[in-house]
Amino acid sequence: MKIYNKLVRDRIPEIIEQSGKKCSIHRVEGYDFLVALDNKFIEEFEEFKKVRTIDELADLIEVFYEYLEYFYLDDQAIERQRKLKYNKNGGFKKKIILEHVDE
Repeated sequence: MKIYNKLVRDRIPEIIEQSGKKCSIHRVEGYDFLVALDNKFIEEFEEFKKVRTIDELADLIEVFYEYLEYFYLDDQAIERQRKLKYNKNGGFKKKIILEHVDE
């Protein structure tokens, strides 16, 4: 038996059982879901950092969309906020590394 205790996509238990294996699951709500989502985001980001594939980036974005749903936001709301920050602070097009600031 391998223990995971992590958030997985909705069809994973079905896929596991179709392969002839058994699994146990439980569901989380509210703050417990947010904690599980945070852990999943970290997991997916670490996987993306290792391989930098579009597949792993898609997993990371899927978690991002769950954050939007959790906080009752839509992609237009986040895009408006992104544009506001972009207009105020810019993006990352110039690839600037801040080395230090003299006080």
